[in-house]
Amino acid sequence: MVHRPTDKHMFTSDQIIRYTINTYEGNFEELDGRPATRENLMMVLANIDMMLIRATHCYGQQYTRLGDITWEIAVSRDTQERFALEVEHCSCPPGYIGLSCESCAPGYERSLQGPYLGTCVPAQHRVQCSTSGA
Repeated sequence: MVHRPTDKHMFTSDQIIRYTINTYEGNFEELDGRPATRENLMMVLANIDMMLIRATHCYGQQYTRLGDITWEIAVSRDTQERFALEVEHCSCPPGYIGLSCESCAPGYERSLQGPYLGTCVPAQHRVQCSTSGA
């Protein structure tokens, strides 16, 4: 998955540029040019190993300097660092709960079929058995 700037002309030589990338699916695309979906972005963020930053944008560029690179995140515990100012809170469809609709609601269970990590489907009522087999 790749972020492509919407303003291709902003990267010019001999200028200091401050650039912010918001982590929304609309700001990314697949390597083949297809727009990223929320599912794509969630799968990437759930298993991210590295973030690569392209440092050359102009033909004939002789040098680049990157500095003051930060990645602000939201966590559920105090990290003794600053907290993210924006924390996602979605309006969930039926069957889902959580800030990002990541959990199944009561009465629903996760099916391993379907997109991303599966789909929340109505729970199947199972007959309870005792350890004696009754």
